[in-house]
Amino acid sequence: LAHWMACLFYMISRQESEENPNSWIMTQRLLDRPFTYRYITSIYWAITTMLTVGYGDVIPYTENEKLVVMFCMMVSCIMFAYIVGSIGNLVTQASAVEEGLRTKMMNINKFLTHKRIPKEMRLKVRRYLEHAMDEKKKFEMDETELMDAMSAPLQEELK
Repeated sequence: LAHWMACLFYMISRQESEENPNSWIMTQRLLDRPFTYRYITSIYWAITTMLTVGYGDVIPYTENEKLVVMFCMMVSCIMFAYIVGSIGNLVTQASAVEEGLRTKMMNINKFLTHKRIPKEMRLKVRRYLEHAMDEKKKFEMDETELMDAMSAPLQEELK
């Protein structure tokens, strides 16, 4: 994204510099510089614009440059919002799974207590179920799903 923004900013300024001596390329005196220096300056502008509000050392001067800069800022904001939203969604999903497991374990504890199962046996059952849930999280499949994913001959061998 930074590359494309840098190229767009440079291209517009280059076109503007043919008619207007106030483009950012002209004010930075970049036309006589090597291409790599111009590219580095453009990519520097793009990255500082995307990650911060820019430092103000490379700024647009013409209307078209300002329009490009506003467009680039909007795209950067949208990308940032999308990324933050995606991360938030992942955290929410992980929390929901953990909450579901916690609820299951609470229900199992209530059931075992209600049935007056001895403390040692309740502890064994809880440890086993915690282990089983951990294993299920690793594979994200239960036995039925695993068997359904296998071919019929392989299922027969396992029975």
